[in-house]
Amino acid sequence: MKYIVLILILLIPNNLISKSYTDEYWYLNYSKEAPLQKIAKNSDETYRLFIIPLGYVSHVIRIELIKDKYRLYYKRGKSSGKSPQFTETVKPLTKNQWQDFIALLNQASFWLLPSLEYDKLGMDGITYILEGAKSNQYHFVKRWSPKEESFLKTCKYLGNLAQ
Repeated sequence: MKYIVLILILLIPNNLISKSYTDEYWYLNYSKEAPLQKIAKNSDETYRLFIIPLGYVSHVIRIELIKDKYRLYYKRGKSSGKSPQFTETVKPLTKNQWQDFIALLNQASFWLLPSLEYDKLGMDGITYILEGAKSNQYHFVKRWSPKEESFLKTCKYLGNLAQ
């Protein structure tokens, strides 16, 4: 009996791991975005927010600090079936806008939040994926219709900066 269980454990995880990895990061390919760790190599600090309503990426907002210069990159998408269309905007941020965002991030305890909440999923609503990279650290928080007010406030602040 133990031998059969061992065989099942060895066979199943590889299939599940490769499938879940592909499914979990579909939004990167969909929005033509590279992993944040790759993008952030040239910056002092970088954050990126994906806003995903009903299964397609509608907004990608990235802010970065490079040698005392603050920038915001914004992609707005619209669903058109298999080939999404994105418009891109780049604009400078002020130091105060950056500091306000960092204060909200700290209030939300972003770096301490668990990355995933497996028990909170649904068929409608909005999924927020907020990533951060600084000083060789990387963290992400993915929430479907988040209940944490400070996390949601941080995400909405980034959305407002992009407008």
